[in-house]
Amino acid sequence: MLTARVRPFLGNFMSRVFTGKKHIMLPVFGRLEKLTYRSTGVDPDEESNWKSYTFSLLMFNLIGFVFVFLIQLFQAHLPLNPA
Repeated sequence: MLTARVRPFLGNFMSRVFTGKKHIMLPVFGRLEKLTYRSTGVDPDEESNWKSYTFSLLMFNLIGFVFVFLIQLFQAHLPLNPA
């Protein structure tokens, strides 16, 4: 029952976010989004093709794999280790 009541508001919010219109969270996260785009060199108006998407996906997974591997490798030396 709660889902039926929330659905119009959530649908309207998601529609505004995905179409780029003003929404309630824009003042909060708008600056952070622009800063992230600027620091990573991403043009938010440019479409991504399958080659750049695949490269980005593989690099993200590689960086995540290396990060988790390093955490596990140095787990004994990290702070808050109960052992």
